[in-house]
Amino acid sequence: MSHQQSELFQKVRPACIELSREAFLPASSFNPQSLTLLNALRSVEQELEILEETQSNLAPAFADYVFVPIAHLLQHQGLGTSQTEMVLLIMGHLLSLSWSSVGAFPLALAQQLFPLLNFLISNDKENKELLAKSAEFQSAGCIALNKLFKALAVQKSSDFYNYFSDPKSLPSLGHSVIILLDILRDNDENANLQLQAIEALRTLYVELLHDGEVISFILPGNVSTFSKLLLKPGLTVKASVVCSTMGLFGALLSLVYSDTGLHIADLPTPDLQQRLTETSQNPIVTRQIDESSFGNVHLHRNNKWLNATAGQVKTALEAVLPRLLQRESNSINKSVREFLETVQQNCHLSLNNCLELFVSTSLDARVSPSVLLGPQENSHTLKRILENQISEFPKAIQFESVEGLKRFGLAVSAMEQQGERDYDMIDRAVSQLQLSFSEYLEQKNLRFSKGKVLEQSSLVIVGQELFTQTTQLQQLFPKVSKSLEVTLSNLFQAIGSYCGKNETNRLVMGLLAKSYTDDTRGKAVGLWISSLLIEGSLNQANSIEDSLDEFLVLDDDNTDVPEACYMVLQSSLEILNSASQNGRPITNNDELDAMVSLYAVKVMNSSMRSEFEGELIDVLFPVVDCLASSSPAIRNFAQATTMEIAQSHYGGSVRDLIWENMDYLIDAISTRLSNCMTQRVATLLMVICRIGGYETIRSFRDVLETIFRLLDYYHGYEDLCMDFFQLFGIVVGEMAKTYLQKKTSIPKLIAGEKTQDGFKNWGMQNMQDVMHFLDSFKNYKSADNLTFEEDEASGPSNFDGFFNSKLREVDSDDEDDEDEESENVEGSQHPENEDGADNDSKQWSSPIPRDSYRLLLQIAGYGDRLLTHESRPLKVQILQLACQIFPMLATEYDMLLPQIAKSWDLIVQNSMGGDFALVKPALEGITAMIKYSGDFVTKRFVDLWGAYKKGSVLLQNITRKQLNSGNLSVKALNGAKTLPPNITTEAHKSLAEMLLEGISRTELFISDVQLREMVHVCLLALPAEAVSSRSLTLGDMVASFLV
Repeated sequence: MSHQQSELFQKVRPACIELSREAFLPASSFNPQSLTLLNALRSVEQELEILEETQSNLAPAFADYVFVPIAHLLQHQGLGTSQTEMVLLIMGHLLSLSWSSVGAFPLALAQQLFPLLNFLISNDKENKELLAKSAEFQSAGCIALNKLFKALAVQKSSDFYNYFSDPKSLPSLGHSVIILLDILRDNDENANLQLQAIEALRTLYVELLHDGEVISFILPGNVSTFSKLLLKPGLTVKASVVCSTMGLFGALLSLVYSDTGLHIADLPTPDLQQRLTETSQNPIVTRQIDESSFGNVHLHRNNKWLNATAGQVKTALEAVLPRLLQRESNSINKSVREFLETVQQNCHLSLNNCLELFVSTSLDARVSPSVLLGPQENSHTLKRILENQISEFPKAIQFESVEGLKRFGLAVSAMEQQGERDYDMIDRAVSQLQLSFSEYLEQKNLRFSKGKVLEQSSLVIVGQELFTQTTQLQQLFPKVSKSLEVTLSNLFQAIGSYCGKNETNRLVMGLLAKSYTDDTRGKAVGLWISSLLIEGSLNQANSIEDSLDEFLVLDDDNTDVPEACYMVLQSSLEILNSASQNGRPITNNDELDAMVSLYAVKVMNSSMRSEFEGELIDVLFPVVDCLASSSPAIRNFAQATTMEIAQSHYGGSVRDLIWENMDYLIDAISTRLSNCMTQRVATLLMVICRIGGYETIRSFRDVLETIFRLLDYYHGYEDLCMDFFQLFGIVVGEMAKTYLQKKTSIPKLIAGEKTQDGFKNWGMQNMQDVMHFLDSFKNYKSADNLTFEEDEASGPSNFDGFFNSKLREVDSDDEDDEDEESENVEGSQHPENEDGADNDSKQWSSPIPRDSYRLLLQIAGYGDRLLTHESRPLKVQILQLACQIFPMLATEYDMLLPQIAKSWDLIVQNSMGGDFALVKPALEGITAMIKYSGDFVTKRFVDLWGAYKKGSVLLQNITRKQLNSGNLSVKALNGAKTLPPNITTEAHKSLAEMLLEGISRTELFISDVQLREMVHVCLLALPAEAVSSRSLTLGDMVASFLV
């Protein structure tokens, strides 16, 4: 013994001496369960554990010395469980330290030690007592057996001896296997213990035995135990145990059913009936063990054994493999893939009865195509599986079972990678899927829908933010599950990639050429499938080109767009144009057709790449038209498609997309209006205006003129007029943002045009102001208190004549070139006249160009005409729009006053009615006219109070319910503000604001009695502070109510 080993021996020697004192006691004095004995055994075990961690090999003499007290100890009867556990651990350490080297473990010792270990672990065949013991005891048994198997494996690998060559060793083998399998099966709560049992079995089967003939005797018990374990619920068996078990299972089957080890050969079938069906293309052969190749050796694994056990293995795997994949664990799926790869590589012929199971499970487990379709027979099996799957498509779609569809897509992808082609089968698959999915959608439509779509108004459409949710594309078929739609999409793309350009062309032409009835979803589904097939085929072609580009330089002109792309675009545009022109409410079928068409256009844009630009002339308007659809789902797809086109060809700018193709859009809209096809044209123009701003509307001047003509002829149609005035509202708003957004306020008027302070002489500070005021009063004398008809009669014969005459007054020099005049107004002030006289009065002072200002006057004029319409919503809309227009017209004061003269009586008339929802915007319009017209409406306002007292329903209602004798205090008058808001109180507040605005400009023209009445009405709606703060006169009047 070396010096180093002597030192190690000295470390263990004291503990061995203590153990010997207990072991060598006479039977009468020996206590097999004493604590002293247990401590002595634990001391030895701990010392040996330290040695095992630091030293790999010790001399056999060391083990002999330590084993002496153990041998005497085992001669006593009834050794306790804890003491036995320590003995097992000590024997395990000795096996690792001294008996694991070549020749250090004599056969005689092994023949004694193997049965002894089995007996110490479990001395009954059913292992009931073992399973009742602690997990630590069972763990010690697994460790001891594993180290024994490793020591025996070393002797076998070095050809020192083969322990299991002697048949007498088989009983010990069987006993140890049963012990380990029972520990594995009945310790679900202790995964570490199960893993120790699996590791011991792996050492036994793979490292020690490695003999399928020997393992075949114990195979059934292993298969049964593994199956029961793997079929337990996922919460019971840990994933790590499942993965280790599958690894051991695959190794076990590879050893027992090895094709080379069994000498499997293709032999003619002895069945006469099968021989009669044999053909040259499909020969009938039987794969059997060639028993003649073994000579006279008697085999346990013969053909009878193979037929019997292979069926048992198939039954077990049919239950286990699908169950494991349902756990959806990445680690378990990986272990299943490794298992399948192992058995298909080593047992492909012997377990031929499991081939279909292996292939179908390989698809679900995502086994690599090279393994899946390696042998030729696998390809035939795969096609047979796919044919069966096609017949199951209706059922799979009906119950939205996506697993079978996923399996079909994976199989198609695998066949593509391996170069397997069967286009007839693909034709049948696409036809069946198209028919089944169309019928399923129709069933859903009949069961869960009323047939019509809940449409949204143009106000809702324009009020929403555009292109904010395009990344979250809605589901194309919302009545089916998202998983089914996504699975079908992936499947059709895989089919397109499988078929390539030419076959995809043929498939698409067949789908689009079919005749579909109007009440089915077949046409929409066919278009959807076609776009996905093309996308898949072109993606595959592009990936091939990209890989070739690494080695070859190809011409850019070699971009051959399939004919199917143009067919899909044509079908999509036919559907979109038909839907926009039918004029009926949108049904579910119409909505689906439009959504699918837009989706197809989007896919074609990404598939055709630069070639799509040539189709924009035809495609853009139908797509942009859908941005104005009353269906939110259609708008969602239209926005996504528009953004996709802009991203591909215009750097992501939708505005540039609209601007670059404005001529096409104008022609399309003009054509519609010329044919009196007004449906959603106004909404479309609103959307375009919001996208491109006011400058886009300037390009639509001819369209706007057409709209004005339509108002002339069809002003009796409420919906038409409302749509157009909603458009006018957007136009006015965008015009204000364009020309007035940077202005902090409306430009100030020149002296004399606006009262600066009520306590001065109506804003006049010198005689020149007085003369200027008198001149302006003379100019508009006919407009002071005439009716609307009198005003119109006193001016030019028509509106255009008046506007043109005013423009000639402003700048007669530029009369012949209106476009150049607009540019000069926008860019800079006109140069001074040669004589320098009155130049300021002849300049165009408004920041709004003349042509845009003319448009404002046109809109205001048509609004005046339609204020006599019977429709309340239309009149409310016109009055609200007037409140926007008057401040903009005030930027050119001379042009504002005639319009106010025209509008005053009409708006006042609407403010006196009993419909307070109409009265409120009318009062707001009067407030705007008073605010921006200066002194022009002074007499009108003074006369207005008398007219209100006689004919205003609102004022009469206030007087009847709230107005008292006139002696109310300020506190009592302000009690009205605590009332809940309603249309009456809101109208009352608007009346008070209008009166205050008028009083602040004309207070010295109003008598004290009239002023007191007006203030009284104001105090009933507004706080006293708000009223008194407007002027000193109003402050004094409010204070008088306190007296």
